[in-house]
Amino acid sequence: MPSNVYLVPERKWRRWGAVARTVFNQVFHDLTGAWELLAPESLQGAPKRGRRVLAWNIAWIAADAAHGET
Repeated sequence: MPSNVYLVPERKWRRWGAVARTVFNQVFHDLTGAWELLAPESLQGAPKRGRRVLAWNIAWIAADAAHGET
């Protein structure tokens, strides 16, 4: 089972299966390492926290979709 390395609230983490957990971890990791994937022009001067929140929200939505909660 994938680890909760990005500290998703436990209630949600337990609800997701292994696939959804993996999706969250991978999407969040990939997006925080590649800001240019997140609308390059609009994020040029964005604070790091704002970009992490955006990456978190995208990863959460992707994990929910992988779990079938869309």
